[in-house]
Parts: sequence; structure tokens; C-alpha cells
Amino acid sequence: MTFSATFRSAAALALMTAAMTGCSAFEPEYTACPSIKAVEGAENVATKGTILGQDIAVRLNGVAAKCVATSSGHDLELEVGLLARRDMSSSAKTEEMKIDITLAYLDKDDNPVGRDVSSFKAYFNEFNAKSRPTFVISTEIPAGTRVIMGLGKLKDGE
Repeated sequence: MTFSATFRSAAALALMTAAMTGCSAFEPEYTACPSIKAVEGAENVATKGTILGQDIAVRLNGVAAKCVATSSGHDLELEVGLLARRDMSSSAKTEEMKIDITLAYLDKDDNPVGRDVSSFKAYFNEFNAKSRPTFVISTEIPAGTRVIMGLGKLKDGE
């Protein structure tokens, strides 16, 4: 290898290292999130499978939140883990379920100032009675509010 080729290789390596180091400088500055709590009674839901119509019980099974402060509140990335169990007495074939997760934003007087509903699909593999899906919700929490969450959503008109 000639000096010129060695120099080019070293320069390319230095440039790649600088570029990768520069990327890490763009990692957001995470801050403490406002209060995020599950509503008592809304941490469990019963639903039906969409393929076989099996009875499915779903519950929250862990929540992790990351927030970045903004001028209008916080950007939230919420990872929601669920535990779902199905009744396989009629069939052990693959089943699908739809699940809604609602986030409501309350001001200091507990008045609702907004709501987001995220809808997801999850599956039970053949011969599995349990499913542990994880979903990520990205949204903005308005300034001066706290978050309550639950499984399901309000019916139209509520």
C-alpha cells in the first residue's frame, strides 16, 4: 500500500468517525415527563378476536415513557406493553385482535383539554393462548397538563 492510499484510508476513517460522532450530538435532550397514569378500571378490557371471534382478555403489562420539552409542552414517546389471553376451547388457529389505547390530557383542575386514540392490531400465533404485543405511541402533551390512559375508547357521543 502506498503512502497516498494509506493517507486516503486514514482520512476516510477519520471522516466516518467524525460523522458518526456528530450524529450522536443530535440525540434529543430527554426530560422528566408530566404525570402519566392508567385510569383505574381502564387497565383491563375484554374484546373479541376478528378472525375466529374468540374471547380475549387484555391488560396493561408495562409502560415506558420518554419526553422532550418543547415550547408548547412535551413530545412524548410512550411504549405500551400488553398481555392478552384468549380462550382456545373453540380453536387454536391464528387469531387477530384490535385494541385501542386512549390518552387524555387533563389540566390542573382535572378538566379534559384533549384526547388521542391510537388503534393497533395484534396477533396470537397458532397454538398460543398468550400474546405480549408492544406498541409505541408518539404524541405531544400540551403544556400544563397530565396524562391519563386506558385501554379502549369512548363511544361516539361520550
